[in-house]
Amino acid sequence: MKNWIWALIATLIVMGLSGYQYKHRTANTDVIAYVGNILLPAHQTPESLQSTTYGLLKKSISPADYKILTEASPYRQSIYSDAKAFSQMLGYYDSRQLYLWVAEALSNTGLGLVEALTIISVVGYFLILLLAYVWCAPRTGPVIAISIAFLIGIMAPMSNGARGAAPDLISSAAVLWALYGMLETRHYGVSLVSFLISVAFRPDNFIRVLGTPVLAWDRIYVAKDRRLQMLVAGTVILALVLAFLIFPHSYGWKSLIYFGVEKPAYPADLLPMPFDLEPYFIMVKKSFWKVANRTTYGYVGVIFAILWILRKMDLGADQAERKQKYERAIWVLLAWAAARYALYPDPSERYFIPEIVGIILITINFAALAARRRPADT
Repeated sequence: MKNWIWALIATLIVMGLSGYQYKHRTANTDVIAYVGNILLPAHQTPESLQSTTYGLLKKSISPADYKILTEASPYRQSIYSDAKAFSQMLGYYDSRQLYLWVAEALSNTGLGLVEALTIISVVGYFLILLLAYVWCAPRTGPVIAISIAFLIGIMAPMSNGARGAAPDLISSAAVLWALYGMLETRHYGVSLVSFLISVAFRPDNFIRVLGTPVLAWDRIYVAKDRRLQMLVAGTVILALVLAFLIFPHSYGWKSLIYFGVEKPAYPADLLPMPFDLEPYFIMVKKSFWKVANRTTYGYVGVIFAILWILRKMDLGADQAERKQKYERAIWVLLAWAAARYALYPDPSERYFIPEIVGIILITINFAALAARRRPADT
């Protein structure tokens, strides 16, 4: 069967999975804040904004989900019952401006705001699964590549991320496509732009941009490509500028400084608190023990086993450069995960989708290359 037919089949399957996730979308606390931020310019008082936001949510989600949003915790009860607490909460989510702009643009086409916010997540889900097929198909064959995309799609972090309103999956898709571009193509400029897009969706992705000099090592340090050196340096500087302009206003940093270890029921009263790193170190200590469990040990053990296997496998002289690229990339992904956790110690798997999916795809491609070695190389 021709390649384009397999590509069409893969696209339809991925679209089907994406449609399933959208149909089973769920409402989380984040959707309240994103809807409120989008509606904010049209309202003069916190009371009118709060009333409009919850009125729109009530029309857009099921009664069961609406009850969970308004009653499931003291925090949700406080922002539902108190306009001051609700208004203050919005400031923890206003840093994802690109996400808000795209959602508002989609809603202007007639789509509901809640649906628009979720569709962005579903688009990210679709792009990641499509990448899995595009990356694997040339080496594993289309049937195996479709199976890989399907298995990645049913992973809990992927399916949960696709069903909620958050920029996690769309930003992860930008990172993974950028990673693919730097490892498998010569389109470094496009890859660097994709990295910057990921920062615009989630400012903490500047950590991942810092790995670009290593990902482009062969061109920057070996081939001494001056043009690429300048592009990478400019991208890193721009990502840092964006991060330092945006990140201090983000939910993660504010909750870290103001909330400390436990999120209070009434966030509005905490604003006068001064900058203090003590809550950060308390959170690091607490989160360390939270992630120091069998699951984490399993992840780390599997990754280091993969690295050991990759080093032992010989792909032949013609693939030696690619082997080095893949090894460097996995070390970069590990560094990304460690730096992301150190910046904001939350062990939720959805924050590490680029690392999880990236290591899976690199390992599969490496194994496929090893399996297809020419007899003359053995």
